[in-house]
Order: sequence, then C-alpha cells, then structure tokens
Amino acid sequence: MRRIAWIGLCALLGGAAWAGEGAPALEDRVQQLEDLLRQQAQLLQAQQKQLADQQAQLTAQRQELEAQKEKLARKEAELDSLQSAGAPVRGGPAANLLARENVSAGSNLLEATWRDALSFRSRDGDVRLRIGGRIVNDWTEMSEDERLSQTLGKQEYTTLIRSARLTFSGELPHHVIFAADYEFADDFLEMDVRGNLRSLYIGLTDLPYVGTWRVGR
Repeated sequence: MRRIAWIGLCALLGGAAWAGEGAPALEDRVQQLEDLLRQQAQLLQAQQKQLADQQAQLTAQRQELEAQKEKLARKEAELDSLQSAGAPVRGGPAANLLARENVSAGSNLLEATWRDALSFRSRDGDVRLRIGGRIVNDWTEMSEDERLSQTLGKQEYTTLIRSARLTFSGELPHHVIFAADYEFADDFLEMDVRGNLRSLYIGLTDLPYVGTWRVGR
C-alpha cells in the first residue's frame, strides 16, 4: 500500500513539473502572435499613408490640368475675338497661341488684312486699326412717251452721290479706343477732298467699376 501511494505521489509531481515546463512555451507563442499582429498593423498603416499620398498627388495633378484647361479656353476665346475683329487666324488656335507667345513685347510690326474693311493689327495684338467707308449713290433713268415729253420736256439721266464717308477707328495700347467719321459728299462735285468731320470719339476700356468710357460724338 505504501508502495502504491509513493508511485502516485511521484506521478503527481512529474505531471506538475511537465505542466510547469509547458506554460512558458504557450506564453512565447502568444507573444509571437502579438508581435506578428503589431507588425501587420504597422504595415497596414504605412500602406494607407502611401495611398493617401498618391491620392493627394492625383488631386494636385487634376487641379493643374483644370487650370491649364481654363487658361487654354481663355486664350481660345481671346483668339476668337481677334478673329471676329478682323485679325487673321492661320493654323488654328494653337498656332496663334504659339505665335503670340513668340512675339517680343516691343514688336511694332503691323499685319494688314481685309475683312469688310482694311484692317491692321500688330503682332502682339495691342494695336488695331480699321479703315472703311461707304458710298450712297442715287441713280435715275426715265423713259417717257411723246405726250409727256412735250408737256414736261425731255427727262435726262441723272446720278447723285448722297453720302461718301471715310471711317477710321482702332485700339491703341493701354486700352485706348478711338473712331472718326468724315463726310465728303457735300464737296464731292467741287472736288474738295477736305471733308467734314461728322463724328469723333476717344475712350478707355476695362476700367474698374466703369467698364468702357468714351468722350465725343
């Protein structure tokens, strides 16, 4: 009986020793898992920061593209206004944009074109001149019978220049505009080319809170 009790006590002590030896191995495993989870969390944070940086770069690039698009649209609108004013457009908006950027600010060359009138424009677009005019001419030709001819006399062919005007207008640097209108019909038959000034004005454009200001008639 004593032998059996001794064997049981030895078995109990051996089991306790075995349990004591296995406990540190389980704690090490738990510690390894915690370290692994911590590393995965740090890696995930780094990836999230990298994605955020890439998103910020894409947003900045998109904003830059939008700004360039707006700038190009303003340039095209400006070139369209030049074209409607009589300025030549060769090669489309891109060619005109390059041409305007390549011209020096001090260039004083004028380019002549014809669009409803004789127009001149500097290469930098600061000077624009326009020379035009109009002639109103009345023509009369009558054919009467013999009775009317005997009563009123022979009706002759006639012509009359009712109006002969010369117009000169344009734009100068620093937003200056002007226009002048001369009438020559009154002295045309007398071959007097001095003309009569019918209208004249000078003004400024793009004034703050005012817009365009003109003085004259």
